[in-house]
Amino acid sequence: AVSALNSSNGTNYDAENWANIIAADYYNSNSINLSTYTSYIEADGGSGGLSGCTVNSTTGSTNNPAPSSCSGGYAQPAWQAGVPGIVSTDKRAIPDVSFFASDGVLGSAYLICDTFWPNSAGTGGVATACDYSNAHALAEAVGGTSVASPVMAGVMALINQKAGASQGFPNTQLYALAAKQNYSSCSAESVTATSSCYFNDVDTGNIAMPCDHADGSPNCPLLHTGDTLGILSGYSAGVGYDKATGLGSLNVANVVNGWATASIPSGGTAYALVTTNPAAVNRGTSGASTVTVSSSTGYAGIVTLTCALTSSPSGANATYAPTCSGSQTVTLSAAADSGTATFTASTTAATTAALAHPAAGSKGGWIGAGSGAVLALLMFFGVPARRRSWQSMLGVLVMLTALGSLAGCGSGGSKSSSGGGGNNSTGTPGTTSGAYTFTVTGTGNDSAKTIATATFTLTVN
Repeated sequence: AVSALNSSNGTNYDAENWANIIAADYYNSNSINLSTYTSYIEADGGSGGLSGCTVNSTTGSTNNPAPSSCSGGYAQPAWQAGVPGIVSTDKRAIPDVSFFASDGVLGSAYLICDTFWPNSAGTGGVATACDYSNAHALAEAVGGTSVASPVMAGVMALINQKAGASQGFPNTQLYALAAKQNYSSCSAESVTATSSCYFNDVDTGNIAMPCDHADGSPNCPLLHTGDTLGILSGYSAGVGYDKATGLGSLNVANVVNGWATASIPSGGTAYALVTTNPAAVNRGTSGASTVTVSSSTGYAGIVTLTCALTSSPSGANATYAPTCSGSQTVTLSAAADSGTATFTASTTAATTAALAHPAAGSKGGWIGAGSGAVLALLMFFGVPARRRSWQSMLGVLVMLTALGSLAGCGSGGSKSSSGGGGNNSTGTPGTTSGAYTFTVTGTGNDSAKTIATATFTLTVN
């Protein structure tokens, strides 16, 4: 679903102003009245909301369901997740993306070039180069919500051209790309053309619009007594996904270049892998990446996923590189065209050397001291009794004991420095800081063994 913004800056005009500037094609086509049913049927004329009318009173002789008869709603698809603003308990929400669609209001429109230059008689003309600097080329301003759909088709044509094959249903990858960006840095009011944003976030304004109160349009309160036109309340734009503008407007170059493509065998069907980048982690912790497997071409089978480290920062210690091992499977079928799996990348924490008291790992010091004491006693008792001098022998005993202790300390120190006795242990640096790239590979169990790959990045602080 594509939402089209009807003014260049999202300003909400009151009914009196709108009465003067509303385009005739809007009024004559009744698109205002159709949008009254935003919550119950498809998005129309730049509207949005939640699916809520899969069961209703519509019959072959009626055009629109009575709002009071609506119930149900399509379930929220698995791929509509992971983006700020999306509520997990909602039904299927629309729109998905937004495009500029002014048809001249406030001096804004799409400018196209017409290569056919008619003659003054109106009976023919000649082809000319489509160059805006060419005075004979026609520059035509177009707009309206109906322009948004062919513009999106043009974006998909660029994606298909770059991929070399039709990519089919785009929503899975659109939402996966949106989940990778930081919406707080992608506001449409401040974002630059050189940004890394996939979507420019329309975060102000709303999709309130005029309605014909006199014609009986429901939910069409008047702003002032006596007005003919009322205001149909709509959803407001906000940071991230919202029911007014979806994911936002596309940065086409970034979306095309960031698109994850699937390998498509000749004559076969395909699936695609899309990954999310984990938040930055500290050494010793892990980060998880969600891998979405989807097919828009009817692929049915079991896709086996494996994960491997394929790129490390310069100078990284390979011994302590993060790991991502194991394999998982996702089963695709006509009833389930997408599924998810999660891979966890683990890092190693840094450690410091453990210091131990010499006595704890070696008895050399005490053995040396004991040896000295025994030697002193032997010498003491080896002296005739008449020559024994307690004062003299005490000095000898103290000296030998000290010498034995020093010998023991030297022995213990020697063992520590050589690693003997377990007196200390060497520290480890842990995982080197930087960005690590992992490649997830999917292999199908079809006869062609269809393969698709995608990458995710783990940043280690």
